Amino acid sequence: MDVLVGMLGCRQSSLPLRYLGLPLGAKFKELSIWNPILEKMERRLAGWKRLYLSKGGKVTSAYGVSLWRHIRSGWMSFSKLLLYEVEDGTRVKFWKHVWCGDRTLQEAFPELYCISRTKDSSVAEVMCWSGGRIHWDAKFRRPPQDWEQESFDLFMDMVYSSTVQGLGPDRVCWKPARSRGFEVRGFYLSFYPPTLLSFP
Repeated sequence: MDVLVGMLGCRQSSLPLRYLGLPLGAKFKELSIWNPILEKMERRLAGWKRLYLSKGGKVTSAYGVSLWRHIRSGWMSFSKLLLYEVEDGTRVKFWKHVWCGDRTLQEAFPELYCISRTKDSSVAEVMCWSGGRIHWDAKFRRPPQDWEQESFDLFMDMVYSSTVQGLGPDRVCWKPARSRGFEVRGFYLSFYPPTLLSFP
């Protein structure tokens, strides 16, 4: 080895050694290896970034928490503009997502939702195959009363008129422009119609 070191004009060392500032040959899970690297990165982060990032790279400030709280508070208005195309139905909630009609089944049929035994079920859990056709097994705590029968009939007509394939992954679509997908402009215009204020 000494002959090779002499011919190449380099020095001999053992693992772990440093290459480009990172330890080579060390156990990668040891905190003692990563702490100097994290400290170096923290020093390089500009003012506000250093204040708001933890060693795990997560937002730790009150501002970060309030930012996510603000985003979450707008979810209801945003989700009203989403539509689900059901294929296998594993990711779409039967009562709580817009997949059949222009609003959720929970909103369209609140009296039936109250007596449902499948309130949190996915479409796949309510969908059944029989004779090569899809049948719906929406379970209720009791049979519909006389005053609920018309609503129940409308509910069944709506569900059976849906175009569910039963195969493939479900998709989320943007209601205002299904062919183009989500657009910030479309979301903005849902709050401020173009007659009131124009958006660039």
